[in-house]
Amino acid sequence: MNKMKFNLVTSLRSRLLVAAMVVLVFFLGLMGLVLDDAFSRSAEESVREKLILQVYGLLSLTEDDSGSLSLPEAMQEPLFNVLGSGLYGFVFRDDASELWRSVSALDVSVAEKITSRVEANRETGQPQFGNLVLGNRPVYFLIYRVNWLGAEDPGYFQYVIVEDSSGVEASLASYRNSLWGWLLGVVLALVSLQLMIMTWGLRPLAAFSNDILLVEQGGQGKLEGDYVSELMPLADNLNLLIENERRQRERYRTSLANLAHSMKTPLSIIRNAVFTLDSRKATEDSFQEEMLKQVARMDELIGYQLERAVAASTRVTRTNTAVVPLLGKLISAMQKVYLDKGLIIEERIVAADFSGDDRDFMEAVGNLLDNACKFGRKRVQITLLDLGQQLRILIEDDGPGIALKARERVLNRGSRLDSVEPGQGIGLSVVNEIAERYQGSLRIVDSDLGGAKVELIL
Repeated sequence: MNKMKFNLVTSLRSRLLVAAMVVLVFFLGLMGLVLDDAFSRSAEESVREKLILQVYGLLSLTEDDSGSLSLPEAMQEPLFNVLGSGLYGFVFRDDASELWRSVSALDVSVAEKITSRVEANRETGQPQFGNLVLGNRPVYFLIYRVNWLGAEDPGYFQYVIVEDSSGVEASLASYRNSLWGWLLGVVLALVSLQLMIMTWGLRPLAAFSNDILLVEQGGQGKLEGDYVSELMPLADNLNLLIENERRQRERYRTSLANLAHSMKTPLSIIRNAVFTLDSRKATEDSFQEEMLKQVARMDELIGYQLERAVAASTRVTRTNTAVVPLLGKLISAMQKVYLDKGLIIEERIVAADFSGDDRDFMEAVGNLLDNACKFGRKRVQITLLDLGQQLRILIEDDGPGIALKARERVLNRGSRLDSVEPGQGIGLSVVNEIAERYQGSLRIVDSDLGGAKVELIL
């Protein structure tokens, strides 16, 4: 029971249907009462007009007989001549004493209510119409007071016509049954029509709800239906929300992968420091210092990637940072990671400032330098040029290089050209994303050293 009540309250269709029913019942009920009252008044007015005509008929048959009134026993109206016909005629003197009655009223006792109204009526020529109960039977009556000239003093007489109202009541009952029956039928028909209209009108909401369910279950990526104009702004906003949520989720996934990729360098340095501790007879203080430095670097990387995960991809922090110390840290880290290869890292660096987040610079250049050291045989070269608003970084190696047809593919996340060297295939894609954020570019060409040359504009 509570569940049905709850569904009725929360269902838009049920609310509209109940509201429509209440409005229809109220207005059609009010209209029924007005029509019933109008018909009752019309019926009573018809009876009143009929009784006045009967009075005029009696007056036409009244004769003056030596100062007194005389009426025939038989009347032109047949109902006056039939005993108990329901139509009765009376003539009273002004003091309410009876002067004449029709044949139909011979067995009818005149009620005190009529004689009292006769005594109270002093309006000459003004019909007094009403209804009362006469011997357990409802009747209509009309009293008409006349001043008969030439009659005995005082010369005032009152004509009374009484008619049984059972026929009128039966007509009213039949009309009311027909009226309320039709009004009930109209209510049911209008409610059914309203239900069909609401079903048709709310059908776009049902389709909209089904599409939302499909999106929720993964059946479709966004709301793509041909919705009505009222629902299109809502659909657009929901699609925007879905797209933002999808991008945010993708940023989380990308940032976690980037974090795992970024952690490789400090972890490699720690691993090499542990392996070379005895062979190089390093002191415990220098080992501890290197460990703390790399742990701090890992903590910085974690914070950087988490910040990128929750920030919009177009958000850029503009801060001028000297790049020479940043490159010095990167070169020092690479020399420790690839100590066993005996690489020569050549520097052609000019003093310049990077207008942006220094962590973006370290992430982008660090990935390119790591790839060059990984695939280079003996030489790696890094060149830095100041273009004014941007920087141009060239990183070259003497490794196998990258084939022309593979240069676009390696910029995609997860793409790798070999399965021998360790890696996840996301380094260059991360660099490309950072370059796009700074309206820069990333390009791969052949190097004079024999390997690949990567040009990064930041």
